[in-house]
Amino acid sequence: MAARSKLWRQDAGDGVSPGRRAVLRAGLGAGAAGLAAALPGGAFAAGREVLFGFRLVPPFVMEDPSGRLTGIEYDIVSAALAVRGHRIRPYLGPLPRLASAVRSGSIDGAAPVLPSFETEAVRTSSYIIYRNVALTLDGSGHRLATVEDLAGLRVMAFPNATKVLGPAYAAAVARCREYREEAKQMLQVRNLFHGRVDVAIGERRILGYYVRSPVTEIDGSRPMAEHDLFEPTEYEAAFRDPALAADFEEGLRAIRADGTYAAILQRYEA
Repeated sequence: MAARSKLWRQDAGDGVSPGRRAVLRAGLGAGAAGLAAALPGGAFAAGREVLFGFRLVPPFVMEDPSGRLTGIEYDIVSAALAVRGHRIRPYLGPLPRLASAVRSGSIDGAAPVLPSFETEAVRTSSYIIYRNVALTLDGSGHRLATVEDLAGLRVMAFPNATKVLGPAYAAAVARCREYREEAKQMLQVRNLFHGRVDVAIGERRILGYYVRSPVTEIDGSRPMAEHDLFEPTEYEAAFRDPALAADFEEGLRAIRADGTYAAILQRYEA
């Protein structure tokens, strides 16, 4: 049976539904549970409880009605730390709050962070790659071969996209007819399908999740065009304790070598 842990929530301002500040019950992801069972004797190695920060963004981190967390990032981090016997106690909040909590030492670690993340914490190697795309409705007539082709269009992107996607993107969207960065990524997809914007910019799995989700209230069967305009973005984790960072690195190597990492990615493929 998967280990149980406490889930601490901070009211989020990044597009997830506001949560009460309460302690909820949450189970470790399937990847971590499976890895624990594979250790000698079916038991964890000696480890500790790690207060680790996540932001709720499906399908990377998701919460079911009982408070249990799953998702690509949650399962990867849980499984990697479980190699050394560590158990996650999740702490939820928007990225700026997570960054502040790591800097202040309120939490042990957080993800995802960019290499440019300013912190005294120890950054790890990349544990996941985001593949950002430009999404349009098929038949819209918008031909997007480079980021410069976004100029003059109505574009909605994720928060801090001008920093994440680089100066060429920032220069192009500065010449957009309309440009907005929206934390509620469901609204990117909804506005695209309702004709309020020409292009939605975001990670392809996040946009795809909301295209398929009934909560978006759109006709997800409409043909779309996905434009691969951006270089992949590599994200890292950050830990206050160098020993925890080293354990995470060791665990990441282990789950990549034994197929757990690939199985987690496959589990969430649409």
